[in-house]
Amino acid sequence: MSIRRKSEKGSLIFFVFAIMFLLPTELSAQHRHYYTYSELDSITYKYYIERNWDKVLYYGNIALDQRIDYNYLRTRMGDASLEKGNYSEATIHYSRAILLDEYSDYAKAQKYRALKLMGKNDRAHLLFKNFRPVLQQNLSPSPAIQFINFEAGHLFSPNISDNTGYCSTCPENRLGVQYLIGDKQFFQAGLKFYLAKNLSVYAGYNNIKIDTRKDIQYSEISGVITQYFDLGGIQGFQRFADTIPKNLSSSYNSEIDQNEFYLKAKLQFENGIAVSGFANIISVSTELFKSNFQQDTVTDTTYYLYNTGQSEPLTFTESTYDFEVTDTSFVNFVAGINVEKDMETFNLEAFFTVSNLKGSFQSQLGVSSVYYPFGTSKFYGKTGLMYFAQRFNDIEQIANDNKFILSQKLGYQVFNSTWLSVAGVFGNITNANFENGFIVYNVTDKIRMKTDVELKMYLGKHLELNVNYQFFSNTRYFFIEDNDNENISYQPINYNTHSIIGGIKWNF
Repeated sequence: MSIRRKSEKGSLIFFVFAIMFLLPTELSAQHRHYYTYSELDSITYKYYIERNWDKVLYYGNIALDQRIDYNYLRTRMGDASLEKGNYSEATIHYSRAILLDEYSDYAKAQKYRALKLMGKNDRAHLLFKNFRPVLQQNLSPSPAIQFINFEAGHLFSPNISDNTGYCSTCPENRLGVQYLIGDKQFFQAGLKFYLAKNLSVYAGYNNIKIDTRKDIQYSEISGVITQYFDLGGIQGFQRFADTIPKNLSSSYNSEIDQNEFYLKAKLQFENGIAVSGFANIISVSTELFKSNFQQDTVTDTTYYLYNTGQSEPLTFTESTYDFEVTDTSFVNFVAGINVEKDMETFNLEAFFTVSNLKGSFQSQLGVSSVYYPFGTSKFYGKTGLMYFAQRFNDIEQIANDNKFILSQKLGYQVFNSTWLSVAGVFGNITNANFENGFIVYNVTDKIRMKTDVELKMYLGKHLELNVNYQFFSNTRYFFIEDNDNENISYQPINYNTHSIIGGIKWNF
């Protein structure tokens, strides 16, 4: 009886292990189906005709998993991805279709359209120029001039209006100065055109006008104090040197007029690699304020008697300031190189720039990437990291200012023809440049952070409008020099500015 139960128990254990081992295989076998080439070709074509794009991609991926790959399959998958708005994925399928059949004009034309929809106009232009004339006639041409654009804006700064008479010089301080950066008005115009099928040029012009004011608060010791007297018929006067400092102030309003001339040449290759060289020449006209401290020995009369004419001389020292205002102008520059690789679903970029701004030398080395995290072109991100190095003179010594600057941008297609993006730059961006040297922050005040929100609208085939709001977090400094002209201190003052920019762009 015990032997029988032991046998039954052993059979049960064996049966359980057999079920555990075989069940996954059985279930897998039930759901696993190997299709033939003819079946997959028929299924994907059927759903393609029905415009069931999800099914086309589903069975198309099954075919690729089974190593079934041919130009018609890739073309169908490319069209399905294009219809679903996955333009980067569509270009991958079209590129493969062309590789499998170099005479597939339809795949070439569709890849051209996908590149245009993604804004990759340089790659699209190169592809179009390599098409046969017959194919070019059936497509919208890629013109020699790609676009012209205009932008104008105003930056609102509370500096001048809110800080009149700020930081009065204390009696023990000899000189105090604050330099206020006020409102800015700017205008930009640009033109992009092609010199060859793989060589594009962008030429731009910027004008920036900046309101400024310089407040100088200072102390002077000058003049005499006169006392008249009449003592028993003896009349006259007596003078003493005035040794009490007089706290005075002066303000000078001026305007900075900055003109920028920008040029960028880009060489595009068929494999998605592009190399660009760029330069920005910055011409600045402004007024230079200079304070001159003077000490003069003055001789006057220490006392005088009217009835006898008797007198004695008085010698004392006066300390005064003299201010000079002169026109000045100078030229700065930014130059650099950019290398990028378009990998369809994301883009990699590396750049290096050198610049000479405000008497200092800067260099920048950075990388960035544009990517589509959800596999659709309706949502994208751009992340950048830059190393900034600057050398400048600090009280007759060479000083270094090295730091990292992080940038992040996210964009979303809210409507078919409307895009909304938000972006931020984190780190001190004073004297830094962005967008391949096109945007330069060569201001006196420290810019700690910048954020912006942009709305871009496409009206028809050619017209593009954009509205941009920017927020800046800034720091300026109040300069104080002591009586001995030896120690200089800086008092930081934080403030915020806001700008509104509107632009129009015509795409040919």
